Amino acid sequence: MRWLLLALLFSVPLFAAEINPKEAGSTQLSFELAWVLEGEPPFTLKTFGFKNYSFQVVSFSSADEFTRETDSYGNSRITFHLAGVTKRRITVQGTAAINYANGLEQAGDAGNFLEETVFVELTPEIGVKARQITEGAENDFQKMVLLTEWVHNNVAYDESYGQRQCTSSEAFADLRGTCDEESHLLIAFARSLNVPARFVAGFVHSGESWGAHAWVEFAFEGEWVPADPTFNELGLLDATHLKFAHGQDQADIAQEVTEGVEVQVLAPEIELNNEQSFNLPYEYSFYSLPEEAGPGAVVDARVLVQSLSKDYLAAPLSIVVPTEPPELAVKLVESTDKLVYLPPKGKQVAEWRLVFPHAFKEGYAYNFSIQVNSMGSSIHEIIAGSGQVGADAVSSALVNELSAGFENGSVAITVEIANSGNTLYSANASCEFEGQQQTKQVSIPVGGSTLLQFVFNDPKKDFLTGEITLSNPQKTVRQPFELTVEHAQPTPAADSSNASLGVAAIGALLIAAAFVILHRPREPCIQAG
Repeated sequence: MRWLLLALLFSVPLFAAEINPKEAGSTQLSFELAWVLEGEPPFTLKTFGFKNYSFQVVSFSSADEFTRETDSYGNSRITFHLAGVTKRRITVQGTAAINYANGLEQAGDAGNFLEETVFVELTPEIGVKARQITEGAENDFQKMVLLTEWVHNNVAYDESYGQRQCTSSEAFADLRGTCDEESHLLIAFARSLNVPARFVAGFVHSGESWGAHAWVEFAFEGEWVPADPTFNELGLLDATHLKFAHGQDQADIAQEVTEGVEVQVLAPEIELNNEQSFNLPYEYSFYSLPEEAGPGAVVDARVLVQSLSKDYLAAPLSIVVPTEPPELAVKLVESTDKLVYLPPKGKQVAEWRLVFPHAFKEGYAYNFSIQVNSMGSSIHEIIAGSGQVGADAVSSALVNELSAGFENGSVAITVEIANSGNTLYSANASCEFEGQQQTKQVSIPVGGSTLLQFVFNDPKKDFLTGEITLSNPQKTVRQPFELTVEHAQPTPAADSSNASLGVAAIGALLIAAAFVILHRPREPCIQAG
C-alpha cells in the first residue's frame, strides 16, 4: 500500500454557485466525491468518510461496497476492495446539515496535540513571535483570537503554494501560502504557548467556488474550538465549512491505495440546497463617528461590539471605504479585517484610522459611505465631505511591527513604520541598542509605510534593551523595547565562537507606538454646492 497526501487548496474551482459564505449561518448540502482507479486487480482504496458532530450531521452512501472503521484520531475511514476490473470509478454521495452554533466537540484527547510534528515545527522564532502577539491576553481563547487575526492579516495568500508542502517555520519565514501554510503556522503558534491545536481538513465555499480547505481546532475549556485564519473566523464558522477529518497536521490527512495503482481524485460536486442567515450572538454599532470631514481629515472610525452570550466569542469585522476614483479614495492605515475578542457579556471597541482625500472641488458635494460587515450583517454611515470643515494637518506614525534576528555575530532589528496622518511624514528614525546607535531618515507618503533595518554587533547577552526614536522639528518620541534571546545550541562539531543566536522576543510590543502633531487648522475651503 502507499499513502497519498491530500492537497488542500481551497481556491481550486469545483462547482460554481452564487453563494456568500459569510451569510451562511446554517446550510443543507448535497455532495458527490469520486475517484478513478486503474491497475491490476484486486486493489484497495482507503479514504475518509464523514463523522457526525453537534455542528454537522452527514449521511453518505456508495454504489460500491465499503467497510468502515475509526482511526486513532476518531476519524471515520472507509475502505473499498475492488476486483475483476483494471479501471473503476468510485463515487460517494451524501448530504450534510451544518450549523456551528449548535455546539462543539468535547476535547478529551487535547493532550495529544501539543508536540512538534512533520509540518508543525516549534522553532524558537515561532515561540517568541507567539508570545509577542499574545502579550497581555487574559486566557487561551483571547490568545487564539490574536494569533488567528495576525496570521490572517500577515500571511499573504499565494496560490502557487498549492503545489508545495511547507512546514510552519517555512510559512513563518515566507509569510506566504495557502490554507495549509496558514493552518500549520497557527497550530505552531498555539502549541508553542501550550495550547493544544489540531489540523482540520474539509470543504468550504470561498465566495467563488467550492473546494478542499484546511483550518484549525484548539482546545479551550474542554471543547475543540474551530479557528479559520484564511477567513478570519473563530468559534462561529460560516456553515459552508464541511469537515471530514482532523490530525496532528496535514501528513495525517492521507488516503491509502494499493501499490502500483494509479488514482485520480475528481473534483467534488457540492450543491447548496438550503441556507439560513446567522443569528449573531453579538451586536455592533458605530461609536463617535463624525457627520462631516474636511479635505485631508484624519478620522478614527470606532465600532462598539457588545456580546449577548455567556460564552467567549470572537466577532470578525471588516471595514469597507470608498476607493474609487483614486483621487477620492479614503485611505486605511491598517488592515481592513479585525477579529474582536469578547468575554462573556463583555464589550470591546474596534478602531480603524481613516485618512480622507484632499481633492475636494468647488461646486461638488461628497458623501463617503463607511461600512462595517460581520458574518452577513452590516452597518453603514455617511460622512459628508465638506470644504467648510477645517482639517488639522496631522503628522503621525505607527510602528506596526518590530522584530529582531541574530546570526554570525550581528543583530538585525527591523521596524515597520506607517504614516497614519494626512501629510507627508518626515522624521529621523534612530535605534539605540546596548550602547550602539544608528539613525536613518524616513519620508513616508500619506497611506504609505516603510521598513527600516538596523544592524548591530551582538553583545552576547541573554537580556538586551534598546530604544526606537522618531524625531522631527515638531516632536520627538522615544519607545523603549526589550529582547529576550534564545541561544541556539551548537553541535559538538561546531565552532562555538561562530554559533548563531536564535531569535528575540520584543518585550515592548509596538503595535501603536504613535505620535500626533497638530498644526493650526487650515482655512475653510469654499463650500461645495
